[in-house]
Amino acid sequence: MVTSPEHKSIPDFDLTAQAAVMDALVEAIVITDSQGQIERLNKAAIKMFGYTAEEAVGKGVSMLMTGADGEQHPRHVDRYLRTREAHIIGCLFIHI
Repeated sequence: MVTSPEHKSIPDFDLTAQAAVMDALVEAIVITDSQGQIERLNKAAIKMFGYTAEEAVGKGVSMLMTGADGEQHPRHVDRYLRTREAHIIGCLFIHI
């Protein structure tokens, strides 16, 4: 597992242990910072998306999305940082 230099480890759970847990999972896990930049991804995410960790870490998570979702994601992140109101990409919610 590759992490960005800015990633702060949890003091009681070192990076080696974190990497082992992440890579043991069969689900793809991608961890981003608050700006949507990829900090880490596990082996399942590397296999799913086809990018090496070195290619993905430090890039925007929108690189893993297709079409309009990828293009719009940076704006969604900006809106969330301003409002703290979460929206799920690709879902339409109707409030009655």
